[in-house]
Amino acid sequence: MNRKKRLEAIGSRLRRVRMQLGYSQKKMASYFGIQQSGYTKNEMGGSVPGLHTLIVLSSTFGISLDWLLCEKGPMYYKEKESSFHGGISEIGPADVRKDVKELLETMERIPLLCYQVLSFFQKFKVENKELIESVIKEAEKA
Repeated sequence: MNRKKRLEAIGSRLRRVRMQLGYSQKKMASYFGIQQSGYTKNEMGGSVPGLHTLIVLSSTFGISLDWLLCEKGPMYYKEKESSFHGGISEIGPADVRKDVKELLETMERIPLLCYQVLSFFQKFKVENKELIESVIKEAEKA
C-alpha cells in the first residue's frame, strides 16, 4: 500500500472515531490542542496525526493505536472496553475533580509544572481564541 492510501485509511479510521463519539471536527481538534484545519487534514489523509494526538486518542478515548495506524485488532483497548458504552467514554464530574485536584496539588509542589501549565494555557488561549469564545457562548446558552 502506498503512502497516500495509508494516510487516507488512517484518516478514515480517525473520522470513524469522531463519528462514534458524536463530536465535530472542531471539538476533536480542541481535545488535541490543534487547529481545526490541522485535524481536518488528518481526517482527509493529508497528514499523519501528531504524537500528542495519538497519545490523547489512546489515553483519553482508549483507541488502539494498532487499529488506528495499521487496522490490526479491535478499535478499543480490551481493558477499556468494559468502561465504554456504545464506544463512547463517559468521564464523570468526580473523575474530573480528582484529576484537577491532583494537578493543583502537584503544581503547588512543583513550581516549574505550574509555570509550564500556565504557559501552555496562555498559548492555547491565543491560538484557539475562536474556539474558546464559541465554547463559552454554548455554555451560556445551556
